[in-house]
Amino acid sequence: MVLTATLASGPALGQFDPRPLGYPGMGRTTPAVGFSGLATDEKTTPGGVATRYAPAAGAPELGALPSVLPAASPLSTRKNPIERVSMNSVPGSDPSEPLPPGVSPLPMASVMPGGSSLPAGSYPGPWTSDRAGCCGPVGGNGAVTYELFAVTGINFVSGSDLTDRLLPGITAGGGGRSFLFNPEGTAAWTIDLGLTYTYNRGIQDDTLFALDKGSISIDPIFGTQTTIPPSLQRYRLRALHRTSFNYGFGRDCWLWGPGTPGYESGWNIRWGALLGGRWGTAHADLVPFGEDTGYYRSQATFLGVYFDAHVNWEVPLGGSILFGGLALQYGRDWMNILPPLDSDLDNVNLMLTAGLRF
Repeated sequence: MVLTATLASGPALGQFDPRPLGYPGMGRTTPAVGFSGLATDEKTTPGGVATRYAPAAGAPELGALPSVLPAASPLSTRKNPIERVSMNSVPGSDPSEPLPPGVSPLPMASVMPGGSSLPAGSYPGPWTSDRAGCCGPVGGNGAVTYELFAVTGINFVSGSDLTDRLLPGITAGGGGRSFLFNPEGTAAWTIDLGLTYTYNRGIQDDTLFALDKGSISIDPIFGTQTTIPPSLQRYRLRALHRTSFNYGFGRDCWLWGPGTPGYESGWNIRWGALLGGRWGTAHADLVPFGEDTGYYRSQATFLGVYFDAHVNWEVPLGGSILFGGLALQYGRDWMNILPPLDSDLDNVNLMLTAGLRF
């Protein structure tokens, strides 16, 4: 349906003045546009003047059309995206004319840039070319928009005995973000929610001692139980896996005009920062020393905090915005995955970002 409407779009009359012909004060005429072979004349009515389109010789009678029908014109010829709408007029008519009996006033007084403003909390609709749209009031300041994003990059770790046995890894994730814009659309507070997975390969030439929690074995024939108490065992670290839920709050700014979808007029640059936290789960893949085919897994939950600085290049796509850029992130994760080994991590992530805002 959207594709059909797009392909069939063109200049069209969406609404005409609901006042009947002949109400007091209606006296404007509109030239004929696009009527081939028609002649025009004017006819006086009880309330003013109406335009009559007379057919050429041999053509059928078309009758009279209301004089308030606006002439079709391309949107690119309009000087201002928003024109004044008076409470005491009907769209398409002269704002200075009084309302006819039984017609209610419009809900907003006027929407003219540089002059009077919308009511508190209102925001013009981005897809209307000649007056405010349906989008208000929506808040005390500017628009509220959203974006979906994906990230991927390199992870560097340091700061503990565990990280001395890990190589730089890869990180990938995604999520959603809300933008609370200022009235000008050039800055916004952000709320970020997402998921991240990080993988680091271990340096298996080095070994470590970790606590084996022990086990209980049962003899399958006699049913006797044998308890193996906890003890320190020697392992090689194969890999570390981390999966986390992320949440953050930040501030973004736009360098070249508004960044609101529908109002961004060309390429733009966005920069900002984010402060947040993580909650997740991690597990370490271990190989018992001297058992090349053996495997031991240690798992734990962890908490973390992070700071993110980013810059994005944006290009508008109609009512949405496509973006891509770079993000530099520092974080600290607290986890006790291989006691008694110190296993807290300092993270530095260098990532590529991409997404769509709408």
